[in-house]
Amino acid sequence: MSTDVVDLTRRLVRIPSVSGSPGESDVLELLLGTFDDRYRVRTLRGPDGGLRAVAVVPAVPTGPLMVFTGHVDVVPTGDPDAWARPPFSGDLTDGRVWGRGTTDMKGGVAAIVASLDAAPAGSAVAALFTVEEETGSRGAADAATLLDGLDTGLLVVAEPTDGRVVRGHRGVTWLRVVTDGVAAHGSAPHLGRNAISGLTRVLDRAAAEGTGWDTLNVGTIGGGTAVNVVPDLAWARVDLRTTDPLADPAAWWREQPDLAAVEPELALPAVLLDPDDPEVVRLGIEPDDRVVGYFTDAAVLTGALGCDRVVLLGPGQTDLAHRRDESVAVDALHRAVADYTDLITRWDHR
Repeated sequence: MSTDVVDLTRRLVRIPSVSGSPGESDVLELLLGTFDDRYRVRTLRGPDGGLRAVAVVPAVPTGPLMVFTGHVDVVPTGDPDAWARPPFSGDLTDGRVWGRGTTDMKGGVAAIVASLDAAPAGSAVAALFTVEEETGSRGAADAATLLDGLDTGLLVVAEPTDGRVVRGHRGVTWLRVVTDGVAAHGSAPHLGRNAISGLTRVLDRAAAEGTGWDTLNVGTIGGGTAVNVVPDLAWARVDLRTTDPLADPAAWWREQPDLAAVEPELALPAVLLDPDDPEVVRLGIEPDDRVVGYFTDAAVLTGALGCDRVVLLGPGQTDLAHRRDESVAVDALHRAVADYTDLITRWDHR
């Protein structure tokens, strides 16, 4: 029985699977029942018994595999009342499936399942489903162990790319930067040194003249103890993205004398596809000269699986990821299944 990619997307979206929640395991449990005896399913469970990863491999693995991958976690919804439709409803209206994760990336996960279902027996294709991608690809390395002993020849990441192969994605660095100060009574600020003011100056300077990154986002910020106390500590968490694999985005911050600490939280490299790779050429893959800003599990999986040939191709729209009223077009889901099925066919006959 063939997988209905739209129905599966809706079922996946109806399971709230915010990163770190039990819903991640619930989604993976649902996926366990979608594969027939052409495949073997391998699982990784955490100390609480919940699923942490699922791999689907051929019953009789042959040659290097094309491995599809997708994460099942989603970012928080914010205020659900601010959504036009309930964020975990999976509503099907206006030719679109609506809800958190439709674009990023349960639509892509459903398309992977449907394409493996449509693949002929004996196809050299596998899939790896992960958790906690949204919090820094924290589940990817452990998930990769499920493919131990197998040869990965091509990694296909079903993240949203508007249905076109893109050249790759940026690397990401997350830092926690800290300023210190001198506490004093709020009525006598001249007797202290305001750590928040100091942090503000550094952040303004970073935006105006900082180097080593393509984009900078100040994601969270905090400091101080009370409104009537000059704050002696302030901090911010910053997100830096770059396409340069040799860049060190933290270097500029380490050089700032008014920072008391620069604490690395995450560093994942850029992932770029070589369009002149002989295998890529043989497969007829022609990527857009576009590098998406988000990171993917490929930043971890390339090293863990020993495969740096990565295709980013997914049904969602890149500008809808993480936004309120997220959705994916039904046509895009069907097109993704067709594209993945075509890739599998070409891989088997390369």
